[in-house]
Amino acid sequence: MDAPNPRNNRRKPASNGNRRSGHPRTPRRFDLVLSEQWVRQVPGISLAGLSLFGFFGILSYFFTWQSDYAQVTGGSQWEYLMNGPSADHWLGRSGALFSHLLVNRGFGPAALYIPWVLLLVGIRLMFIDSSLRLTHRIYNSLLLMLSLSITLSYLGKDLADHGFAWGGQAGNAISNWLNEFLGLAGTALFLILYWLIYFSIRLRWVFSLAGLQARLPWLFSKPLNTSA
Repeated sequence: MDAPNPRNNRRKPASNGNRRSGHPRTPRRFDLVLSEQWVRQVPGISLAGLSLFGFFGILSYFFTWQSDYAQVTGGSQWEYLMNGPSADHWLGRSGALFSHLLVNRGFGPAALYIPWVLLLVGIRLMFIDSSLRLTHRIYNSLLLMLSLSITLSYLGKDLADHGFAWGGQAGNAISNWLNEFLGLAGTALFLILYWLIYFSIRLRWVFSLAGLQARLPWLFSKPLNTSA
């Protein structure tokens, strides 16, 4: 009978990262750092602060864009930002340039949805256990921003006040294409139908003949029989 080999009696060290055995893997130092609350709070607070900067920047743009427009568009934007003349904007030259890019070069007053989206992302990062439906709200915000930009651009052609960008360059580009493709009347009809469909989905409108008769009785010569 062979003598037992002492090498076989040695215990093998347990493996913490054995995927086949199903044991949990020891988290790395990088994973531990990401699990800390402050790691998420720093970018969250930064995005929330940037959203407030954008909100007040766009709000000030509505009152000061005429006085700052010539300086912002007169030459190099970087030169204006660093060494340009003082701005009447509430947030100085940086606010004047930032809001000009969002409103005039972007989506008009509908650009207010951009700070709103940044605020939502910042809140989600700061409060990771929040029940905020981030993806759904961001999608609706961006859809509304683009829709309002196109609509305001179409309506702003007759309401423009000394060149104010009601729809921004993005809204103007899409509105001009729709005008060439559908014509002015066709674009108006398209926008009306679009907003009716949007609000019917968002507000869950239900159209019925009985409700229409109650609101517009003069359309019907006799009462409708809805019992059949």
